[in-house]
Amino acid sequence: MSSFVRNYLNKFRLFYSHKINRILMVIAVFFAVTFSLIYYLSLKFVEKTLYEQMLHREQIVTRAGSIALKEFFELMGTQVFSFSTRKSIVNVDKDTQNLLDSFVARYSQYPIGGIVLTDKNGKIIYNANIENSHSTDVDLGDRDYFLDLKNNIDKEFVISPPLISRFGVSKGKYVLVIASPVIKNSKFNGVLLVSVIVDEIAKEFLDPLKITENTLINLNNQKGDMLYPTRGVSIDIDYLKTTNKKIGEWKNISKNSLLIATSSFNYWNGNLWYLSVATPSKDALDFMGPLLKINFAFLLIGIFSILIFSSFLITVIKLIRKK
Repeated sequence: MSSFVRNYLNKFRLFYSHKINRILMVIAVFFAVTFSLIYYLSLKFVEKTLYEQMLHREQIVTRAGSIALKEFFELMGTQVFSFSTRKSIVNVDKDTQNLLDSFVARYSQYPIGGIVLTDKNGKIIYNANIENSHSTDVDLGDRDYFLDLKNNIDKEFVISPPLISRFGVSKGKYVLVIASPVIKNSKFNGVLLVSVIVDEIAKEFLDPLKITENTLINLNNQKGDMLYPTRGVSIDIDYLKTTNKKIGEWKNISKNSLLIATSSFNYWNGNLWYLSVATPSKDALDFMGPLLKINFAFLLIGIFSILIFSSFLITVIKLIRKK
């Protein structure tokens, strides 16, 4: 053992042999541990607060997204109903196709598959879409929305549940059909309908609501079918099975390191959709950086203050003993 170490140990034994020094050491250790514990608990408190703030922001996003989607569907339904009463729709003529083309042009900024006019049996007689394809070789007479309007001509419009499109630019994709009956001489004469591509309309309204670059947004129907996104990473929505199927029902959970807020909303006539927003918990903690630095600075100040104060007391005690 070197002389330096022996001298150091001898001095420490001498220092530790005095009762007052032992008391000061215990006090210093006690306050150091106390400050460290306070620091740890404050970090946990800040972490919990940041999680709660993130979940609150996600609730606001889900509310905004669901309201935007619902209002869009209702607006489109009103427009389709208005068009269904036009002269060239009720009594088809040379202006019918131009009228439908003008509708597509007016709403070209929205992801609609197109607008279609059928006869009273459900066969397409006019078709307008962004691809300028006017094919009429599809029969829609077996669709539920067609049969519903055929038997209830007093309805202004109906919105179908998500279904797979059979034709046009939306073929093979989930679409919502917004349809109005065409009435001629007080009798059912066909259906005017617009198909809205679910995946793209969700992207249009929901993607801008992402809180961070890593935020996931899912849209599901009552059966749990994923309407958006149709590919890529999705939220594990098993927990939806435990959510009461009530309009505006909120459920916040932390699952697989994700902070998830979900809400069910009635997009039309009792049909519920679930809008879920999930953000990685680590993204919420990104806001912790400045607070972490402040708390750590206070911890260091507290510990150094204890050490300085203890050293001051030891020095004072030594001077008193010498006198």
